[in-house]
Amino acid sequence: MRFIKILLSLIAIIIAIAIAAPFFLEPNDFKDQISSVVEDATGRKLQIQGDLDISIFPWLGLKTGKLNLGNRSGFEGKSFATIDSAQIRVKLVPLLSNKIEMDSLQLNGLNLNLQQLKNGKNNWSDLTAKSGKNNHEKTTTGTAPKIAAIAIGGITIKDATIRFRDANTKQDLKLTQLNLQTGPLELGAAVDISLATQLSAQQPKLQGSVEIITEFKANPFDGTYQLNNSRITTNLKGKTLPAGELKGTLKATIAANLIKQTLQLSKLNLSSDPLNISGDMNVSKIFSSNPAISGLLDVAAFNPKDLFKKLKIDIPAMADDKAMTRASFNTNISGSLQKINLSKLKLILDDSLIQGTFSLITKKHPSVTYNLSLDQIDLDRYLPPAATQVSRFSLIPVAIAATTPAPLFPVDLLRSFDMAGDINAAQLIMNRLKIENIAIKLNQQRGFLKIEPIKGLAYNGNYLGHIRIDARKQHGNTPVISANEQLSNVNIGPVIQTITGKDALTGKGNVSAVLTTRGQSIRALKQTLNGEIKISLADGVLKGIDIVNVIKDTYAKYKNQRATTSTGTGTGKQETPFTNMKVSFQVRNGIMNSNDLIIDSALPRVKGKGTINLNNNTIDYTLRTSLDKSIVELVGMRKELVGVPLRINLNGNLASPSYNVDWLRTIGRVLEKTQKKKLLDSLFGKKKKKSSTTAPATTQTAPAKTETAAERKKRKKREKKEKIKNLLKGLF
Repeated sequence: MRFIKILLSLIAIIIAIAIAAPFFLEPNDFKDQISSVVEDATGRKLQIQGDLDISIFPWLGLKTGKLNLGNRSGFEGKSFATIDSAQIRVKLVPLLSNKIEMDSLQLNGLNLNLQQLKNGKNNWSDLTAKSGKNNHEKTTTGTAPKIAAIAIGGITIKDATIRFRDANTKQDLKLTQLNLQTGPLELGAAVDISLATQLSAQQPKLQGSVEIITEFKANPFDGTYQLNNSRITTNLKGKTLPAGELKGTLKATIAANLIKQTLQLSKLNLSSDPLNISGDMNVSKIFSSNPAISGLLDVAAFNPKDLFKKLKIDIPAMADDKAMTRASFNTNISGSLQKINLSKLKLILDDSLIQGTFSLITKKHPSVTYNLSLDQIDLDRYLPPAATQVSRFSLIPVAIAATTPAPLFPVDLLRSFDMAGDINAAQLIMNRLKIENIAIKLNQQRGFLKIEPIKGLAYNGNYLGHIRIDARKQHGNTPVISANEQLSNVNIGPVIQTITGKDALTGKGNVSAVLTTRGQSIRALKQTLNGEIKISLADGVLKGIDIVNVIKDTYAKYKNQRATTSTGTGTGKQETPFTNMKVSFQVRNGIMNSNDLIIDSALPRVKGKGTINLNNNTIDYTLRTSLDKSIVELVGMRKELVGVPLRINLNGNLASPSYNVDWLRTIGRVLEKTQKKKLLDSLFGKKKKKSSTTAPATTQTAPAKTETAAERKKRKKREKKEKIKNLLKGLF
């Protein structure tokens, strides 16, 4: 509106010259008088530097050379506006009826200098005020005839420059190479407008091109203004723009009613690769501080990865290369600029459909509320790539995640807004666990995100989870993560197979984990992991290890025999059935300590304790059981071994640990139980009882050579080892 008022003032000046000039014999001789007329009308001095060329019939026409309209006092620069040349023609006959019918007005080389000082004073308001005041005075005095009608054949502005400077905002906006072409201008009738210009600005810093093509219709009497079939094309660059540029086309029909304070945008279409947005929008109370809005938006299918790439937003690599490659969106919009409500929301992301409501309160610290439902989503697709490796004897899976230089948690984003809402999903996959009929509540305040409770059905049982991410400022850039998760009455077999990809364990029971950690990398999360994990199962099978077969194999190796290939259970499978299994792990800084493993089965009870080090993926664990009669008979041991304790050691890399039986320890316990007396008699030289039968006389030998103390010590040590060896041979 500011530019239009100024332009109309300039046009009025040129029209005044055109009407006045023919009544002078030689217009160039009366430049000073013409300038005085303009100064009386505007309060500014007009310098006519070029020649004036006039025509009278049938067109009253005027061509000018360079015109210079002076600036307002107190502003930078002597000129407010300069024009290299201008041409205007008015039909003479209609003037007799107080009608103005103009041919197209042409302005070449317009240079307009607009300024606003810190005190709010500008260099154009006095121009329009002066003109309006003079017109009012002339009308009230009756000295000037009223204009019955006015029609302009069009306006053509070529190679114009418009500069606007604001001392308060330090804005310096400059339009160069501006070209404007309009169709005929008639009050109440539509006019075609085409405008193209180069733009540069300082607040924010922008530069590039803008092109506008529209059909403008105005009726000031009822306050209606329309821009029909408008098209705005931009190609701007600037650091404050997303990805540093704004390249796109906006199409719309815009209708405004300034009296009713309404604005309608229909047939809206915004195209900026890869986005294509269409819809309709209504705005009311447009002059208030909080206008009301309503409408419909539709975002056609696009590739989110392409959008992030264009915006120069780095997103971490994902487990699935096809994740985040397809999205579309549509919704109804209502509310105001301070609170935007989205209803009938429909978002498609890859293979997931999300529907519901969403509200955004745009305060200094924005907040979001929502109620969403989705059909199904696989969250694992969006996690960093991971190579999962699991020991065939391991109860706890180990995922070795690919390292990434980017922080795992967007701390600044979490602190930038609050949110609260509910999410319901028919199916959700998380850590490869499939949870159905899941309900999630989320609440976040100032960077403290609570995802609790999480309820759902999982593997014929129930899942209950509580997850918290505390990214508040007191934690710096290393958020604290805590989890309290429970699987109740679940079939653990599908769970383990889903996580590990292997059929390693079956049974039904409960699994719980209460853990805390902190950091921005997988390594840091492992090193600071603390808490407790509990597993309790019934009527299952520990697959991948047959404890009886381990005893047979290690026993055969100990005796230098070939290991048997049959299993102790007789099932032909490497597995250990059990009726009950319980274990808990105390986690301290990434090291899992356990001392209460119990496995009840047809075999003697198995107990275990040891550590699993998640920092270097190693295990040092010991299983303890005893040899019962069936095992002794199956392996072919002496019956004295029945009831003797046995220890199996697992150690090494967690993905593929080695195991062995501590037979030396077992032998020591056997000797203690069954051969203690015999061993003591032999070691301490206790004499045997005399036999009733007289022993035959021994052959007389030559006197033994005298031994030194050192030789005697060595001999006794050698004899002792020989005795023990003979005893062990007797046992096995």
